[in-house]
Formats: sequence, structure tokens, C-alpha cells
Amino acid sequence: LARRTVVLAGCLLLQALGNPMSLALAGLLLFTGVWWVNLFNFMDGIDGIAASQAVFMLLAGALLGAWFSPGAADAAEWLWMLAVAAATLGFLVFNWPPARIFMGDVGSTYLAFMVFALALLSVRGSWLTYPVWLILGAVFVADASLTLLRRMLAGERWFEPHRSHAYQRLSRRWGSHRRVTLLVIAFNLLWLAPLAWASLAWPHWAWIFMALAYVPLGISMLALGAGKQD
Repeated sequence: LARRTVVLAGCLLLQALGNPMSLALAGLLLFTGVWWVNLFNFMDGIDGIAASQAVFMLLAGALLGAWFSPGAADAAEWLWMLAVAAATLGFLVFNWPPARIFMGDVGSTYLAFMVFALALLSVRGSWLTYPVWLILGAVFVADASLTLLRRMLAGERWFEPHRSHAYQRLSRRWGSHRRVTLLVIAFNLLWLAPLAWASLAWPHWAWIFMALAYVPLGISMLALGAGKQD
């Protein structure tokens, strides 16, 4: 039922965008949206990581939009970014390790869908781009995608629950949720945010900056054993 709801919501979102698009693009965006919602749920496995990721993406997106397109601050979706980020930040105070409250499937599904919807609306408004959002979400996309691919290639029952994501393996190695969450925040702020800014400053090089975001992540996560059984 949850998956059907996500697909239906994705279809309604694409219809609400209003801009005519090819069937292939609509299908790709729908698949991407469903995958993003699912991977966000997969990554909500230690205290603070999903909430801090959402706050980072929304605030970075809002700041970059205002920096490069001053008129973006007048858009309703820009204000929604701030509102959702503020609400999530309030939740993060209590979800920070050691967490006192948890997001759960309902919370992570809603939050992931809102991030995806606001990302598409910002692209439709021409004040942000697809490469920017792919860079901002790189930690979650890389970990979840590499883990799934490795499990599928190994012939495992990839759709069953597991604890083989890179961030989960690292949290067990370090014996700490807090240190892993802080590492993700630091990587987002010190590496991914500048690359997202550069992709807007030099749009012709945007896909190069995206590669710079994903290559070190891919190497690091494979080294950590993403997708391997303990």
C-alpha cells in the first residue's frame, strides 16, 4: 500500500508540474522519485542521519537558489523549503544521537517525498538544476545504490531487511551513531555544498562536478564494504 501511495503521489506531482514532457522523461522522473523515497527510508537507520540530510539538502537548495536567482526567494516553493527544513530541524533536536524520538517509515516517506517534490519545483522554476540536487543527495544515493547493486550481483535476497549499508557498517565499527552522522554532515558541508555551488557557477562543467561528488563516495563506500555480508 505504501509503495502504491508513493507511485500515485509521484504521478500527481508530475501532473502538477504543468510543463509538457515526454513520456520517457515522465517515466524516468517517476522511477527516480520512487527510488529516492525508498533509499531515503533505507538510509534512516541510525540516529540523526536522515533528518540532518534533509535539513542540509533543503537549506543548501534554498541558499543556492537565492544566491544565483534572487527572484527565487519570492517563490512559494522556496518558502516551503525553509518551512520543511525548520520543522525537520526541530525534530532533529530530539532525534540527535542518542535519539529520544524516531522518524519511522511514515515520517521518512513524507520527508523524502517533500524533498523530491521541492527539488522538481525548483528545477521547473529554473533557479536550480538536476545536477545540483544529485550532488546534494550524493551520500544517500551512492550508499543505497551501491549497496543494492552489490547485493543483487551477489544473488542475495536484496528486498529483505539487512544492515549492510556503508553507514551501518561504519557505525558498528566505530560503535557510535553520532560520529557517523557528524561525518556525513561534515562531508556534505565541506565537499558537496561547494561542488553544488560550482555546478551553478560553471554550468557547462556541472556533470564534472557531479562526478567529483560521486567518485570519492563510491570508492569509500566500497572500501567500507557496502552491500557485503558481515
